[in-house]
Amino acid sequence: MDPLLLSREELEEAQRAIKRRRDTIRTATTERIQTELQPTGSGSLAKRTVPNSIPDKEKAESNSGVVKKLKEELRRRTEELENSVNEQRRAREEYKRLKSVFESFVVEVCEREEAYKIVFSKAYEEVEKHKKHCEGLQRQLEERSSTTTVAATVQVPVADTTTPPVAVGSRTLHEIIDQFRTMIDELECRVGCHGSDDNQSRVAATDISNPDKHRRSAATGTRNRAEQKQKQQVSEGKHQLQPHGQNDQPKEEVVGVVSGSVVPARGAAVLSRPQAPVARSAVSAPKKRRAAKSESAAAVKRAAAEKCNQASTSSLFTSFSTLSERPKKSEVNFGSEPIEDYLALLKKTDLSKVDVLRRELMNFCNSDVNVVATYVVEHFLRKALLTPPMTALWNETVEAMHIDVDVFPAFVRLVVRKLVHLLGPDTAVSAGNTLDHSPQLQRLSLVLRLACVVRLRETESGGDALFFAFYESTISALRSWRLSSTAEGQRDVLKLWMIAVRHLYGFVEDFHMLTRYYANTDGVMEALTLPKLLTCYAVRAVMGNCYFIPSAQPSLVEVEADVQLWTTFCDAMDWSGSELPIDGIGAAAVNILSHSTDERSRGEALLSLRLLVLQKGFGFLQSLTERLRVASGDVDVDEAFAELFSLAVVDLQLEDPLDDQWDRAMSFFMDYLYNCSVEQVNSVEELLTGCKEAHLLVLRAVFQLCSGTGALAEQRVEHATRALRWLKALRVGLDRSARGVASSPLTSVSKGHLLDRTSLGKDLVYLCRHDL
Repeated sequence: MDPLLLSREELEEAQRAIKRRRDTIRTATTERIQTELQPTGSGSLAKRTVPNSIPDKEKAESNSGVVKKLKEELRRRTEELENSVNEQRRAREEYKRLKSVFESFVVEVCEREEAYKIVFSKAYEEVEKHKKHCEGLQRQLEERSSTTTVAATVQVPVADTTTPPVAVGSRTLHEIIDQFRTMIDELECRVGCHGSDDNQSRVAATDISNPDKHRRSAATGTRNRAEQKQKQQVSEGKHQLQPHGQNDQPKEEVVGVVSGSVVPARGAAVLSRPQAPVARSAVSAPKKRRAAKSESAAAVKRAAAEKCNQASTSSLFTSFSTLSERPKKSEVNFGSEPIEDYLALLKKTDLSKVDVLRRELMNFCNSDVNVVATYVVEHFLRKALLTPPMTALWNETVEAMHIDVDVFPAFVRLVVRKLVHLLGPDTAVSAGNTLDHSPQLQRLSLVLRLACVVRLRETESGGDALFFAFYESTISALRSWRLSSTAEGQRDVLKLWMIAVRHLYGFVEDFHMLTRYYANTDGVMEALTLPKLLTCYAVRAVMGNCYFIPSAQPSLVEVEADVQLWTTFCDAMDWSGSELPIDGIGAAAVNILSHSTDERSRGEALLSLRLLVLQKGFGFLQSLTERLRVASGDVDVDEAFAELFSLAVVDLQLEDPLDDQWDRAMSFFMDYLYNCSVEQVNSVEELLTGCKEAHLLVLRAVFQLCSGTGALAEQRVEHATRALRWLKALRVGLDRSARGVASSPLTSVSKGHLLDRTSLGKDLVYLCRHDL
């Protein structure tokens, strides 16, 4: 039962009190009415009525007091009930919040646990593989150590009886066994394993090499198990020594035991100085002294037994094969799709051989990262129509970016070039073109975004590549929109642009889930967000204005569909659906160019104005020039507008002199030359110091306007002649200054001049030497 509610007894008591009060009020009312109706002369009746009304008043007063108490109690209980309900609501909200936090924590822990299990399983498989390899080496070591022990204790008869035997003493035999033991220790350290019979072999070798107990015979003794094995093998007549090296002798030497003195093999004394390298830390000082004595004693015999030395020492350990000594494959046969083959082979390749596979792929591509990036882009384009899970796409992107360090910048350049091509006027979807490049645009944009995540997670750089692709895609789409002849074609171009931009910077659910799992850091998330720059606002304003230009006969259904599509796109991009003022953005860019000295702000203003000029044409550029000169800021804006001029010529693709835009471009060029006064100079020094990079940009744009496939028109010849005259005058000044005195100040000016220092200047100088 709820403690805040009244009990049954309390409710009944309250009801009785209310009933009594109601009865009292009814009785008092009745009596008052009777009193008023009764005549004044009846005194006896009035006397009887007054005494009866006094107890009723007292009773009513007591009932009213009870009612007040009940009301106060009811109000207090109601307030407590409301407080309790509020507390319960707050508790439920806190419970929901803690539950969501706990669920997200559990999900993250489970996902990380699964990832750890995968990593641990791979590590366990790798450890087991190396363990099996070490066990194989250990078995080989046990076999070779037992064979070496027996070979040191037996007698070797000489196959060629005409050659006199070379005598060897007990001290020399002790040195041989000592060196064998040292080499075995070093080999064990290298391969990382120890034989089970190693201690027994060492005991046997020590007993045999003791000069005090084994001067006459090396086959006697009962304190080790190696001698018992030796006697058993000799009695059966099966003990033979077969070298395993490549320089083995053609005749096999049969090993046997002859009673009496030991008859060693020819050149056995040379084994006291084996060719196998010995670590300095593994050899003690007494061993070094004994090795030095044996070396001086065997110096005379070494020349006679050189061949035996090579055969015996190299054949002891050639059967061992470590992991690093295994033969490597010289070449991996990649087919026509090397990235597909590489990804397939990567799943079957050990972790230790991944670098080898990457080197083979680079060798296949002639160590050219541009070729590798081209194959990667083609690989993703071939699978553009497929819809693999985001995790598989992420894994392929990671492996592709890890082929080489320099693959990422080359991949970004090629992807941006491909996006510009697909959105360009040659391949854009129009009314007469049935090809739809939206899958390719979607896949390339998404893969570029994943590649940037990989780069940001490893090097904390690479976020600028997304903005570069975003801006260049916008410029290419604007070119196609401007050159499209129908409203339907323009709308299709903008829809393709929306697909590409949404997968570059917009919300994609699978991508965001994957990014938060693999790279959930503030730096990565911030770099993947579209920056709030003036250029971005200009893109939004220009593209929105282009999208909502009314067509010839729009239907209501088409308008609603277009508005819904644009609203969905703005929601994915986290943009507002309201229209931005283009004129205000242009005025802000002009103001920045006029008064700001910050290079970054000026760059944003230039990029924004380029979009506006591309949409509205050279008329807008001329109006901007007038507004800028009226502003009269402290910053020289000639260089900025020269860059705008050059980019506008490229963007608008002006080739026909009859075009109105072509005349406007040439008019702007005339105004620029008049304001800069390039030709009106008083000295060569003034000509050299007055040349700016902006002049070169303007001249390049002018020559592009004047160059054509056929003969030049009169207007083209006039403008080209004027530009060539200025270039030749500048070149003559440079030549004269170069022939001057070495101490002349013009020499340093000419050496660092733009015509000699920049590639654009060199191209213009080459153009001056030939007829246009």
